[in-house]
Amino acid sequence: MTEQEFERRFLVSDQRVLQGTSSVVIEQGYLWARGGYAIRIRRTRPEDGEGTASDDPGVFALKGPRTHAHRLEHEVLLPAEHVTALLQQANYRVVKRRHALIFRGDLWSIDVFLEQNEGLIIAEFEGSEQAVASVVQPHWCSREVTDEREYDNENLARLPYATWPPSEH
Repeated sequence: MTEQEFERRFLVSDQRVLQGTSSVVIEQGYLWARGGYAIRIRRTRPEDGEGTASDDPGVFALKGPRTHAHRLEHEVLLPAEHVTALLQQANYRVVKRRHALIFRGDLWSIDVFLEQNEGLIIAEFEGSEQAVASVVQPHWCSREVTDEREYDNENLARLPYATWPPSEH
């Protein structure tokens, strides 16, 4: 399904906001990325390890360049065996724990990055163009990174947070 994706992203400065939230683990592999476009494979599994990710379908996505809070996205469900094969072909990956949080009546996704991006936590609010434009930065966030391309997942896959100079953390 092709759709317009509207979202804003913020760095999380107060991890206490995660207390009591539920989460899943997301593995994303990037098959290609250039000029703001990216081809991504995603597999999601329960945080508790129950169930096998190898049995669950995944998502193949083509993402277009981001312009402020807007991005074109086309997603297709793929059988688990195709996801496994394509993830093995991906040169770059991102693994993160995604928490769901209701804050002031809005659903937020909070990504706690793992492996080479450990230490990075990004809150994301996705919704209609109007809802995204009017969302207010939560008190538990330090700054907005919506327009900072280095925080895009496909860029974090190629240049992980752990490789950034400490002054940029």
